[in-house]
Amino acid sequence: MKVKKHLKVNSVEATLPKTRKQLFFRLLKEDFYLIIDLSLVEALFSLPLIATLVFEYVFLTGVSVKVENVFPIVFYTGLISCVGWAIKYVGRCACFSVMKKRVHNEGCFITSEVIRSIKTSGVKSAFNGLIAGLSAFIAQVGAVYLIMVSTTPLKWLAVGALALQFVLVFGAAEYFTASENFYELSFGVQWKNSFFFSAMTFPLTFVHFLLTIALPFAVTIFSPWAAIVAAAVYSITGNGLSVLAATLVAHGVFDKFINQEHYPEYVGKGLSKDKEV
Repeated sequence: MKVKKHLKVNSVEATLPKTRKQLFFRLLKEDFYLIIDLSLVEALFSLPLIATLVFEYVFLTGVSVKVENVFPIVFYTGLISCVGWAIKYVGRCACFSVMKKRVHNEGCFITSEVIRSIKTSGVKSAFNGLIAGLSAFIAQVGAVYLIMVSTTPLKWLAVGALALQFVLVFGAAEYFTASENFYELSFGVQWKNSFFFSAMTFPLTFVHFLLTIALPFAVTIFSPWAAIVAAAVYSITGNGLSVLAATLVAHGVFDKFINQEHYPEYVGKGLSKDKEV
């Protein structure tokens, strides 16, 4: 990320994209540097979480598959990883803040906006990430325990419920991060609204979860080399792409449920007003 790199601003209203789908592909074509920059920023803040997951993988490969060996490793590394999630979301919120400026066609210096977001939203973002981390911890530890200890087929329903709560909480954490750059709300109200959005748009939430969390996790099962390749891809481009997609989806949801009534000046911001959003 270059210190003096700034966002492009289109001053001609007629040349703005008319839909967020068009905006997505225009950003991919014209501002791919921003995708890379934001991917690297989030990768930097994700290092503690990645390190914890690597240690967990190394420890698990060195023990026999017995509950007394596996469960303590999963439990303690999962607990420690909650801190990694908190740190990750401080950086992810900063990336969302920069992306909000871009999709709204507003100028800023990228580095300055990242620093500003960390200063103003770092604490709330860390608590938001901590909630996501605790949800991941509950899902992981609960699933491992049920699979290794329970003998009833009903355990798979419980495993599914644990996975479902993580999907919804992760979606809420993403909406929270997007709304943190929009509205001035208390943490409780903002998180409640975010969970509502996650549940109301569950198909989108689920797809986002699959591409952002499930896919890179599934790749690690094949081999350490596959995990390294996945980490590299997400660190260079994947993080930024997920920020772009999540920002555009969240802004569309905010337009529908909040902005039309309370913040009409935000509806379709950054898009051409010639047609509907």
